[in-house]
Amino acid sequence: DAAHACVNESADEHVTRLLEERDTLLRTGVYTHDDRIISELDRQIQQAVSGRNT
Repeated sequence: DAAHACVNESADEHVTRLLEERDTLLRTGVYTHDDRIISELDRQIQQAVSGRNT
């Protein structure tokens, strides 16, 4: 189903963008996995991944 494939593709892009954002912040050395912004990004990534698999 084409509409479903399109939704999955945008979900993949969303997850990729969140991962890149998190990794970029971690690479700066300013943030660690203990920082709230990183935890929030992790939560959003987890949510996006679990939503994508339904």
